[in-house]
Amino acid sequence: MAELQPDALSWAALLAQCTDYARATAALGDAPEDVRWRDATPSVVALHAVGFALRQIDRLEEDERPLARDRAAVLVREHVARLDELWRGTPMPESLLELQDAVRTALERAVFFGAVELLWTGPGSFTVPAELADLVPAIASGREPALGTLLVMQPGTIAMPGEPVAWWVGRPWPVADGPLDPLEPADTNVPRQVYRQLDEQGRIVRDVIAPIWCEPVPGMPLLVPLLDDGTPVGRFTMDPADWERRQRAAMQVDPDGGELPVEAVSCDDQTPQVSFESDPRTAGDPAIHTPERR
Repeated sequence: MAELQPDALSWAALLAQCTDYARATAALGDAPEDVRWRDATPSVVALHAVGFALRQIDRLEEDERPLARDRAAVLVREHVARLDELWRGTPMPESLLELQDAVRTALERAVFFGAVELLWTGPGSFTVPAELADLVPAIASGREPALGTLLVMQPGTIAMPGEPVAWWVGRPWPVADGPLDPLEPADTNVPRQVYRQLDEQGRIVRDVIAPIWCEPVPGMPLLVPLLDDGTPVGRFTMDPADWERRQRAAMQVDPDGGELPVEAVSCDDQTPQVSFESDPRTAGDPAIHTPERR
């Protein structure tokens, strides 16, 4: 059966699957494990519904999303606690552990929904303006409100086509037009980090772009976290002109406009998925199943 993805499954289809699941668990016998599965039905269905709703949280107005995430977190805690209570003293089925993991992941990633990336689309390269260095003291002094999450490339960084020079969520972009006019804003629910990779001689050979929640890719992360959910967390550490000069000296392309190879990767194999299928009592199966009558 198809995984529970908002672009492939409607709420009506989810309701139908939940109904089938509830009917099947109601038909289980009186063995202790069957009773646990039957008593777990409300929490299993609720966790599926919360995970599904979180993947559609960008349909809410931006100012409604924090409350929706808070409510989802409360529901997740309540229903995970219920499952822990039902399986206290006995190993919990792997399928339920993976369901919990999938819903927690959806909750963690929901904070990035509604993000905006500021992209360099090319051709050639783009040098991040030195004026952006003023962001750090502006945030520290309060001239720039400490709102939301904000990542920006170190001023002086040479960006390649397709790379985000900055991204933010839960706040407006803090810099006026001018030197950033060539960049294109793009809405996204999957903001990314850019990693610059070097060879053994210290020469720059490629950039790799990956979703922010992926395991870190080998290389130097180019986007510096300045704000994390309203908390100042970082600063720029290099002089823009010196940083630009060092990059141009290390590049294996024309330093005045050549393009490095850029690879975009995903981490779908790190993303837990769950679905309703046939039998919840099948140990080690990664899906939540609809149980068979026995």
